[in-house]
Amino acid sequence: MKKYIYILLLATLAACSKETVEEKASPDVIKFKTPTFQKLSSVTRASVFSGIADLQKDATDIRVTAKYYDDHSKVYIDNERLKYVSGAWTINKYFWIPDQPLDFFAEVVAGNGNMSNFTKSNPTNYTFDYTVPTDITKQYDYIYAVSLDKYKEDIPLEFRHALSQIVFTASVAENWDVTVNKITIVNVHAAGKFSYETQGWTTTDAATNSYVFQLGTPKVFNGTSAAVRLQTTNDERLLLMPQALTPWVLDPTAETIDQANTNKHSYVIINCKIRNIAKNTYYAGNASAYGNIYAAIGGTWEPNKLYTYELAFGAGYKETGEQTIQLITLSAKINDWEAGESKDGTTMFE
Repeated sequence: MKKYIYILLLATLAACSKETVEEKASPDVIKFKTPTFQKLSSVTRASVFSGIADLQKDATDIRVTAKYYDDHSKVYIDNERLKYVSGAWTINKYFWIPDQPLDFFAEVVAGNGNMSNFTKSNPTNYTFDYTVPTDITKQYDYIYAVSLDKYKEDIPLEFRHALSQIVFTASVAENWDVTVNKITIVNVHAAGKFSYETQGWTTTDAATNSYVFQLGTPKVFNGTSAAVRLQTTNDERLLLMPQALTPWVLDPTAETIDQANTNKHSYVIINCKIRNIAKNTYYAGNASAYGNIYAAIGGTWEPNKLYTYELAFGAGYKETGEQTIQLITLSAKINDWEAGESKDGTTMFE
């Protein structure tokens, strides 16, 4: 299954030709430090960037753009290709412009892919438009780095993920038998505009989208169970648009699901079977079919964050908002995903 990785790095350089600058500029060659990444050890998903080794693959190229620090309409390096071939970096040489600080921007496309999924909407201010696909396997890791106001120094490449990563775990109370088949997040934004100046997103669509992940194998819990991750393969992880979620209202007056949809309030559908072992009674689904229960989801998803939601099975809500015995509590743990940093004193290429 082919997947593409996108990385972007900002830089401002002079808007004159390379040949002209080489004649007038200092002989100092612009150099980049070797990028490093704090790898999330459990992530091996092909569409998730996990480290410098992904940059060093022969098929991977980095597109570097550089602009004047004080005037982004002036471009010095224009989408120049940097690639790692047979153990070496290759790129045309560029030299520092005398007394001219620069801002640097770059993008990395894994597997010789293209940026068709990330549309450059304003080249001068460097904004990108993106819509997160509903197909999880086509949700690409969009990684950027910003290196501003640089002059006669090695350029650090400090990469961050622009999207939010969402995973689910589940725990089951004593005397309950639970099988989880799939999870759907409902009423969220899918489209947004990313700004390199603010390093943040502005959503550009209504919060009416849904994202479904079907477990490859339904997860079965018998009796008591501590929290277990439901995404048993990394391809089931969700890479979603950062945004503020407005949760389904359950208190003091509960909304129905139809009302939540009208009001664009967010919730999770858990397609599952829930059986009380002692009573041998099903509260969701039955022996041969799955049923749905619902839980509100809220909060703010930020870029470069990993959100782990725990579904604590004990109760939940019907479509009417009426509480039932299978109450589900939904809590979130938030971690940095993969903040990157440069290694001092090393040169990536020159």
